[in-house]
Amino acid sequence: MKKELLLEIARKAIEVEFNNCHIDREYLLKKYPKLKEKGAVFVTLNKRDGNLRGCIGSLIAHRSLLDDIISNAKASAFSDPRFPPLKKEELKDITIELSILSPYKRVEYKNIDDLKRKIRPRIDGVILKLGNHQATFLPQVWEDIPDFNLFFAQLCHKAGVNPYGCLEKHPDIFIYQIEKIEEKNSRKMSVAGAFYPNSCKSIESYIEEFNKIEKYTKVKFKPKAVVVPHAGYIYSGLIANSVYRQIDKSQFKRVVVIGPSHHFYFKGASVALYNNYDTPCGTLVIDIEYSNRVIKKYKILTHIDNMHHEHSTEVQMPFIKHYFKDIKVVEIVYGDIDYRDLIPIVKDILEDRDSLLVVSTDLSHFYSLKEAEKIDLNCLNGIKSLDVNILNSCEACGLLGLKAIVSVAKKSQIIDYGTSYNRSGDSKSVVGYMSAIFQ
Repeated sequence: MKKELLLEIARKAIEVEFNNCHIDREYLLKKYPKLKEKGAVFVTLNKRDGNLRGCIGSLIAHRSLLDDIISNAKASAFSDPRFPPLKKEELKDITIELSILSPYKRVEYKNIDDLKRKIRPRIDGVILKLGNHQATFLPQVWEDIPDFNLFFAQLCHKAGVNPYGCLEKHPDIFIYQIEKIEEKNSRKMSVAGAFYPNSCKSIESYIEEFNKIEKYTKVKFKPKAVVVPHAGYIYSGLIANSVYRQIDKSQFKRVVVIGPSHHFYFKGASVALYNNYDTPCGTLVIDIEYSNRVIKKYKILTHIDNMHHEHSTEVQMPFIKHYFKDIKVVEIVYGDIDYRDLIPIVKDILEDRDSLLVVSTDLSHFYSLKEAEKIDLNCLNGIKSLDVNILNSCEACGLLGLKAIVSVAKKSQIIDYGTSYNRSGDSKSVVGYMSAIFQ
């Protein structure tokens, strides 16, 4: 029996409250006999921003695993006293986590120091019982409350016991472990097969051909940020690759990609809050901890699901997957915003030695070749001199991101420039592209 089946059952148990459907218990129990075995399960519902939306479970295995999952999934969604009942429109933004509990065991301890030695943070779930008061924290709670004293103070409070002097009263302590099963939601590909190939083999062939061409400037310093284009690979892939191929991959733990929204109008900027980012060559893990941290720090940042079908950021991911392998990524799509609001975000990324910033932008659109090269020169000169005022004469769909990086960078270098004419042969209506690096 696959673990994913248990998640499907939990989600289905919630969906039946909204839709005209049912769970076929007889079929499930016949096909998967393990579901008949007694099990104790906590069902946790989390919002995409990482905040809790419901958590109800069983400490003792007193009914079948199937019935425990169904009952606790419904209770988490609709009966957790800390939250209003879940609404139908919320469900798509909820991820489900199952914690299957082992039988719990009493901890014999002499004093608080002895208890501290016998509890294993991040491994042990803890049940505290004092008189008629009882509460538990799953092992996952250690991630938010790693300090032993604070963990138990909060656990005592949850049980309805005054945290001050709680452990001195020598409450009964029991521990258990869990098997955690969680949904992995992904940022799906939106423009694969259009802006870039939808097969890994074809992407690798593109990059192999790009790397045979040496017509670009060699980097003179190790970049902390890059600017790259985001048109179809046939037009701008070579110019984007000219930078990606030269980055020292070993120095970074994450890549933060910032790009403009082309299809949806909104104010502010949206950060992708998914577990993974799909590419034709496999998934990239989204740095969800970092993403939540920047959302909390900057008021202009939020998460809006519809904004993450954007090609300006997505076309960078196959390059990142190819060159950086399993590095974590962060996606930020901005809308109607003042570039000055992006400056502190960009500055923080530049100062973080573990992060590489990728600013996505094309240059002028649909001028003749001669006119485009003249207009694009303002962009190149603004970058070379790190002068935002010159960029006021630059036409670029990602101009706000470009202005933000130019405002805070101390060093810059243009790596490559070209237009769609280089591939299409049409000089009457072209799009400009360039790549650059920054420190």
